[in-house]
Amino acid sequence: MLCSVDSFIFESGGVDLANIKRNIKYGFENFKLINAHDEWQATDKYSQVITLSGMLIKKSNYALDDLEQIAQKKKPVTLSFDDGRASSVLILEINTDQSLFLKNGAFLKQDFEISLGVVYGSI
Repeated sequence: MLCSVDSFIFESGGVDLANIKRNIKYGFENFKLINAHDEWQATDKYSQVITLSGMLIKKSNYALDDLEQIAQKKKPVTLSFDDGRASSVLILEINTDQSLFLKNGAFLKQDFEISLGVVYGSI
């Protein structure tokens, strides 16, 4: 297991996770002052979005359906990694891109990107 989102498991050989990206934003607003340098004001703590992306080749066309059902509940779930780290997250977005179609309409390749917003204080 590389990581899991609720009961959905990403593992090498299963759902092929290729990239994990973290984006942490620290809340600041920029104010322009006449004849002075810009002023920066802290407006909130911080927020973090984790993006999981990968590619499925010759996998079931329904491989991500369970993850979509978890996302449709719109409730915090646990993101856990094999090294023991865990966070409470919300599934904000699931993007898929299917290609290499067969005559019956099935696809052989599916790229995916899942955006997770970290919920602080829930674990």
